[in-house]
Amino acid sequence: MRHHPIALEVTTGLRADGTIVGRQARMTLDTGAYCGQGPFIAEIATFVAAGPYRIPHLDIGLVSPGPSRAATTPSAGRA
Repeated sequence: MRHHPIALEVTTGLRADGTIVGRQARMTLDTGAYCGQGPFIAEIATFVAAGPYRIPHLDIGLVSPGPSRAATTPSAGRA
């Protein structure tokens, strides 16, 4: 599995004692020319955004624009 570039913007709200009370995450995922695994990678990214914490107010958004690069692997076809 290749590494997918992702842009993150995360804001976390904390109490004075360090308790996490809220998190907002905005992500833009680049799945490249081969977007077959894109939905799986997006699902994992949204699960990981919260971390291992119980956060009462959680808002996660992710967009994955369509591929803007050409596929480069050879494929069988008529010549």
